[in-house]
Order: sequence, then structure tokens, then C-alpha cells
Amino acid sequence: MSALISPAQLQDKITNNDSNFILLDATYGQPINYTIEGAQHFDIDAIADLNAPLAHTIPTPEYFSKCVSNMGISNNSEIIVFDQSGFWMAAARVWWMFRLFGHNNIKILDGGLQAWNGELAPYSQKQHESRNFKSRFQSHLYKSYDDVKSHNGNEFMLIDVRPAQAYEAVHINYAVSIPLSTLITPQCRLKSVSELKTILKPVIDNNLPLATTCGSGVTACATALALQECGHNNVAVFDGSWAEWSSK
Repeated sequence: MSALISPAQLQDKITNNDSNFILLDATYGQPINYTIEGAQHFDIDAIADLNAPLAHTIPTPEYFSKCVSNMGISNNSEIIVFDQSGFWMAAARVWWMFRLFGHNNIKILDGGLQAWNGELAPYSQKQHESRNFKSRFQSHLYKSYDDVKSHNGNEFMLIDVRPAQAYEAVHINYAVSIPLSTLITPQCRLKSVSELKTILKPVIDNNLPLATTCGSGVTACATALALQECGHNNVAVFDGSWAEWSSK
């Protein structure tokens, strides 16, 4: 099943007064002046380990549960997330985080706010009645620095999604380069599944578990999403990515 929802499908939910979903605006690194009516902001730098040296390091399960419970999210919630950059910035990171903490009922608005043709509203943080969300950490979706450092090349395949020039300048020695830019259209949507499978064929055909890495653990999540669209549901993300690797 696809992890994407089209703008038309979301518009239908809103038009039909479907109140059974939570809408999250994950816009990152730019001001939010307008958003889709009713959306709450999910800040990946705030729902994070605030004591970690790197930005948006994943929080403890307990802290994640507290934060999303306060946003009115429970384990029964349907979540739709988007951002202003299409899908490939923090929306994909939020999608991965919820799955990491055991919640799979989440979709990403394909094309993000750029593709939206429905109603917008001036941004204001919406207030929702607190719910009870219980995290269940899914360790198979996560790679730490130690996991990557101890990797002998045969346990999993690591995909570096940074631009080709960044990879060519310096990279983790066993990582394979597949830039995220090759997977998305000029309209900031994922390419078709058939196109994705062709581009990702070198790693899909390898039959090893897959993990992704990028600059700081954000765009790596978008490639994990692309791989899920191709039927690979258990792609892990190196949380600290190059920012952590290069600091050691």
C-alpha cells in the first residue's frame, strides 16, 4: 500500500468533513506563513533529543509519546503530513519517525504544499485535546553510528542520497550513491514506481537489508519512502548521517 496521498484525496477528506485524521505541517528551515486549514506544526528540532549535539536527533520513546500525545495524537490516529518543500524534506522524516515509534497509519501529501490547490489559512498553532500515544520502538528501522562503524559490508547496504558531488568529495567507504534528486520530479513528486525500480535496481537486486544516509538524517527518509513504494518496507535510516559520521 502506498504511503502517499494525493492532493485530490486529501481534498475529498476535507470536503466530506472527515474528522478522523490529524494534519501535520512539517515545514523545516523556512517560515510558515500559510498552511492547510487545521494543520499543526511538527517541528523535528523540537520533537527530538534536546541534549544531543546534533539537531533533530531522535528523542526517547517516552518523550516522543509525550509530545505527540499533546498534539491530540493517539495510537488510533490517522496522520497526514506535508511540508512546503514537496515531500522530501521533513515530511518524510516525520513519516519515518512515527513508523520508528510503532505507528504505521501515516501518509505523506504527494508534492506537499506546492501541489496543494485547496484552502489555505494564515498559520496559527492549533490546539487539540491531549490523547494517549504509546511508543513501540522499531529497532530494525534505525541505524546508529556504531551500527554503521561496525558494518563489514555484508550485513546491509548503505545508500548515500546526498548530491553526487558531495558523495564524490567524501563518503562512508562502503556506501552506494543514489542521489535523492534522481528519484523526484521537477514538481517535487516521487517518480512512478516503474521508474523508481529502474533507478534503484542496483540496491534492490542486492538482496541485502537496506539503510539510507544523507547529510543530517532528513532526506535519507525520503529515499526510504521511495524504497517502500517499491515494496521494501523495512528500510533503516542512519539517524545522525554524515553530520555525525564526520564529527567522530
